[in-house]
Amino acid sequence: MPLHNYTPRISFITGIVNPGDAISETLLADVAAIDRLRRQQRRNLDVQIFCMESWCEDTRIHVTRDWRNVLADEHFRTSDVYCFHFGIYSDMHHLMHHVRRDAKVVVFFHNITQPQYCAATDEALIHASYRQIRNFRTADLVLTASAFSARQLAGYDLDRPVTVVPLFGPNAPDAPVEAPHPIDTDRPLHLLYCGRFVSSKGVATLIDALNALGTSLPHPIELTLAGQTQYSDADYIDTLRIEAARLPATTTVRFAFDLEPDAIRPLFAQADAFVLPSLHEGFGMTVTEALIAGTPVVCSDAGALPEVAGGFALTFPAGDAAELARVLQDFVVSHGTGMIACDRGVFPPEDWHVMATDHARTYTRESYVNRMVEHFDTLLQPTASWDETMRQALADAQTYVPGATMAHRFDQAVLGAVVGQAAQAHADQRRTRRQPVVPVPSPDRSFAQSTAGASTHHAVDTLCVDLQIEDRRTPLRWLGPAHGRLRRALRFARELASKRAYVFGPARGPIAKGNAARNCRNWPEAITHYTKALDINPKLGGIWVQLGHAYKEAGAFSDAEAAYGRATHLMPFNSDLYLQIGHLNKLRGDLDQTTHCYRRSLVYDKSNVHAKRELENLGLSEDVVRIQLFHG
Repeated sequence: MPLHNYTPRISFITGIVNPGDAISETLLADVAAIDRLRRQQRRNLDVQIFCMESWCEDTRIHVTRDWRNVLADEHFRTSDVYCFHFGIYSDMHHLMHHVRRDAKVVVFFHNITQPQYCAATDEALIHASYRQIRNFRTADLVLTASAFSARQLAGYDLDRPVTVVPLFGPNAPDAPVEAPHPIDTDRPLHLLYCGRFVSSKGVATLIDALNALGTSLPHPIELTLAGQTQYSDADYIDTLRIEAARLPATTTVRFAFDLEPDAIRPLFAQADAFVLPSLHEGFGMTVTEALIAGTPVVCSDAGALPEVAGGFALTFPAGDAAELARVLQDFVVSHGTGMIACDRGVFPPEDWHVMATDHARTYTRESYVNRMVEHFDTLLQPTASWDETMRQALADAQTYVPGATMAHRFDQAVLGAVVGQAAQAHADQRRTRRQPVVPVPSPDRSFAQSTAGASTHHAVDTLCVDLQIEDRRTPLRWLGPAHGRLRRALRFARELASKRAYVFGPARGPIAKGNAARNCRNWPEAITHYTKALDINPKLGGIWVQLGHAYKEAGAFSDAEAAYGRATHLMPFNSDLYLQIGHLNKLRGDLDQTTHCYRRSLVYDKSNVHAKRELENLGLSEDVVRIQLFHG
């Protein structure tokens, strides 16, 4: 029997929800805990997730470009539990101040990388993240993954109790492996790093340590560096490539980018040791993945790593390449005698495996979900606020937020596409070579209604196909004739056209291979994999752009033009796309088309400094001023 006829509503709020992202994986595990609680107690629980970016194909996820749109969402306004996942500044966390007063608020703090370990360009973002921690004072429950993070929160003068809930390794098997890895001293020593390629991960320290070891080790070293390029620093990757090329001939380095979880797990199983040289870690998911896989660990003493490793790893002072070289040498010596070295001592593989995997059982996804089931069970006990009359009153209340757009995203999509397309066509017809733009006209209600009436069915069908919406019975509401509303509708249409068709689905594998080939500047291979992805799903506008880049770099300008042309049909208002087409025409020597594309790029994004610079270099500074004046 249900505990209560009332159906509680739970809102999860975070910046992004993408597979492979640590915070996203934690949030998705929380949703799995809610689903398990629903089954165990045979009760209805209504879950929605609000974020600003997502690749996940889950109808409960709502993506918005403006956090204020969430305020008008009925589910958010009437939720009984709000769960925020915080790891970096996001506008979405402003919503902590707008939750129901009688609801329960949970904040999961994933720690913040300290500014000294980040690029200089990220320092402002890090300090904004510190300031946003004050929003935690709205929370009834603050969770964090480690005692280290709890101590850091105490240092931020947060007057809230903090509960430690250890995380898990999303790429780990469901349970620790049963048998230890056999030690083979007749082959090269396999080392593995898995994580982001950013300075805070300390991968350069590992390269320096291997360089310091030189040829002193009795066995050759094979190092695999695996990670997601989306969350990495491209310049840092280039630096690592240069440094890796300088290593002795006995040390080989292989980069493995954008692998699926099924391809990552064998890397742990094949490695003789997993190395994590981080300068800062709020938890260290990959250490738990290694321990669950039965792989020995060498890691720094940064942040929560000693706590998570539990003494079953060899640790060294973070950032000290000389000490890492010494620790690696100790590990190799023990490995050569058929033993495993860790902070607790040197053990036979069987003994180390039993102790390490027993410790690692705390860090399985199943263990985490069970812990969160207990927390949500407590949070979802009936209270006096569980009242349908109150909920209906909140749902009926009009929430006005200056600058916010319409609450119903499909209504907004239809209106933005219909009116925006008509207004843009009108502006395009008025352009000449010396007068590139004109102000968008301010239509009256009759213009909007006639435009909508003529195009609604086609627009709805098109958008439903693009957004994979099965229900086409979408109402169209007009918000009024104000010029500002039209501009917001047009802006939303551009954003929608730029962002849609990014749900990769089954094309994700070829895309990952194409990205890896692109990062290696292997253009023929990138073209092959991107073409396979587009054969699976030809509506991936961003991948058409990547295919155009690959053709352009390979010198196949005609093929690049064709690929960019397909992208313009899917993303007709994308500023960067027209910038790239301008670059292509510049290489071909077509000045008229070059200036036309640079103008359109700046029209669609007046803050695009690259388009602005290109136009100024062509002596068209007056056009830049005119564009920014009319589209400011």
